[in-house]
Amino acid sequence: MSINNNGESNIILNRLILALEKIDIVKWGRVKKIAVKTGYSEGQVSAILAGKESINDRFKKAVCQAYLISEGWLGTGEGEMFVKKNEQPQTISDQLEGYSPEVKLAADYFEVKLRGKTAEERLKFVEEIMEDVRRKYK
Repeated sequence: MSINNNGESNIILNRLILALEKIDIVKWGRVKKIAVKTGYSEGQVSAILAGKESINDRFKKAVCQAYLISEGWLGTGEGEMFVKKNEQPQTISDQLEGYSPEVKLAADYFEVKLRGKTAEERLKFVEEIMEDVRRKYK
C-alpha cells in the first residue's frame, strides 16, 4: 500500500467526504456502512478515507452507485452533487418494495458481491448459499 500524495486524489477524497456528510454518513460508523454497500473490506475503505490509499476508478464507481453521488461532480466539483434516483440504475433492493430493511441490505450486499462475475461464478455462489441454508435448517 502506498501513501497517497496526489493532490487531485485528495480533492476527490474531500468531495467524497462532503457528499457523505450531506447524507448523514458521518465519521462514526462510516467505514462499515461504506464497506457493506460497496463490497470493499473495512480495511480498504478505512485506508482510502484516511488518504493512505488512492481512490481508484472502481471504488469511485461503487461508492457513487451506492450513495447516488454524481461521478462527474466527484471528479470535477461541477454540476449536481447527487444524481436523481430515476437517473441511477435500479438496484435489486429498489425492486423489493415492502420487504424489511434487512432483506434489502442483504440484496444489495449480494448484488455488489456478484457484480462483474460470470454466470458460472454467480451460480456457484448461489448454490453455496443454498447448501448452507439446507444444512442449517435440516
